[in-house]
Amino acid sequence: MMSHPALVLAALLSAGATPAPDRYALDPHAGIWLHGPNLPSPRQDAAVAVMGGRIYVIGGFGPSDQPTTTTFVLEPAAGTNLNPTLDQPPAPTLPVGSWSTAQQIPEAIDHAAAAPLDGFIYVAGGTVEKLVTNKFWRYDPSDDSWASMPPLPIPRYGPTMQAFGGKLYLFGGAASHGHDERSIEVFDPATASWDLIDNGLPVEREASQTAIFGDRIALVGGRDSGEHNLTSCDLYDVARNDWSVCSDMHVGRSDFGLAAVDDRLFAIGGVNLLSGLTTQTTEISGPGGRGWMDGHWLPAPRKGMSIAVVGHTVWVIGGSNWDAVSPTANVLRYVIPLVKVKFGGRAPQ
Repeated sequence: MMSHPALVLAALLSAGATPAPDRYALDPHAGIWLHGPNLPSPRQDAAVAVMGGRIYVIGGFGPSDQPTTTTFVLEPAAGTNLNPTLDQPPAPTLPVGSWSTAQQIPEAIDHAAAAPLDGFIYVAGGTVEKLVTNKFWRYDPSDDSWASMPPLPIPRYGPTMQAFGGKLYLFGGAASHGHDERSIEVFDPATASWDLIDNGLPVEREASQTAIFGDRIALVGGRDSGEHNLTSCDLYDVARNDWSVCSDMHVGRSDFGLAAVDDRLFAIGGVNLLSGLTTQTTEISGPGGRGWMDGHWLPAPRKGMSIAVVGHTVWVIGGSNWDAVSPTANVLRYVIPLVKVKFGGRAPQ
């Protein structure tokens, strides 16, 4: 006869055994959308990077629908524990901090990519004065300064960039004159030089998104050269320069938000495959990118937003509620709770 778990626990206690400590796990489907703090000024299609628990929002379209040079920084509240361990009880909702202003990037820019590496923030591509650019900048938060860096081999509009293994990898985007849109541009700070991986992408990808996902880089969604929104989810193995597939999203998305938390991917808003309109739907992948389930919808449609992850909170910053340049200062937070794993149970799947 199978013993009741409570009787087993009582027997262990009477024998002097110490019960296992409480364990907690993230439950991605139990999160809630919360507001603020809003940006000091509306922004759309801004570059974003997270470093040292701070969120940096760089450039983007401003309230007059013109590109800007501003650098906004979200400073975490003092004493905030950004990375609680799974054997700690859940903390109350994290304090949200406040926005400050850092040194401006040298030129007004939109649709650029950003990534942190070795204590710096790098910003690449986008448009300057309405032209696709190959400009490349580095921000040093230690002295609040910007420096020009070696230009990209190929100008890119709307690329996405990640740091991995001490190098920067720039994916996708629309290249000037349509040349080499399938190549991957790789920057090595040790030599301050760029290399190209020819035909690195299976198809052209504009307005797609990437995220570090375990030991690979996830490349999700976007538009192909025929302006079709994609459901594709692919995983790039940097060491092997090889691709594998994760499950396709339910809905094709471009100009959307992508976040990786633990072993799940979050696809948020963007322009929808079926309607061609901005959507408020979200999808959450299964572990390792296997399968997708509907998540909690955004309070309103959103595209062109900046996405950042700090701890187990996903930030949706600025963007537009319409399929147009119409920046908002609105900021949302998707707070993923830590829930207790029941005695004899399993972590949420």
